Amino acid sequence: MKSVYLVLDMQNDLVNEDGPNGKSPLGAQVKERGIVARTAKAIERARAAGLAIGFVRVGFSSDYAECHADSPVFGPAKANGLFRLGSPGTEIHPALGRKAGEGAAAVEVPRGILFHHYETDANGRIVRANCIIPTGQNQANIESDLHRFVPALIDGGKDADEIRLSCEMLVRAYDPCISCSAHFLEVELV
Repeated sequence: MKSVYLVLDMQNDLVNEDGPNGKSPLGAQVKERGIVARTAKAIERARAAGLAIGFVRVGFSSDYAECHADSPVFGPAKANGLFRLGSPGTEIHPALGRKAGEGAAAVEVPRGILFHHYETDANGRIVRANCIIPTGQNQANIESDLHRFVPALIDGGKDADEIRLSCEMLVRAYDPCISCSAHFLEVELV
């Protein structure tokens, strides 16, 4: 598996001289310590070593609905207009040489293996994504098990509520989240 060099906290709202923090004590430190130039050099070295570069960006919708006001890190973002998606402030500093690219990974998660593949444009925006999630991989087995399980429940004299609960338990054995998040299981005995 190829390693990725992750670049964090290099958005214009934080490190650009013309951004909101440019004239603040943080901006003075960024400039004084040459943070942007040093980060660009580190990215250049990582690319030369064959590493993929991943830029992590923080961004909130225009109403900041997903930004909890009590967050010690992001709580003040709304009042200061920081990290608003679509604004120049959420873009990565231009000196860091973003490039179009793609990456893929497989990660073992509680329900199986998550496969994901992304392509980005030179602005770091995802232009194509393909995720193969464990729920989708398990769907055929879930259906097959339900086809065998339900007749046994009916033959055992279970009523509709017991059948529904037993089927939900079977589904949760594969994927503990799906029966609660999707509410897809309706039992109708005919």
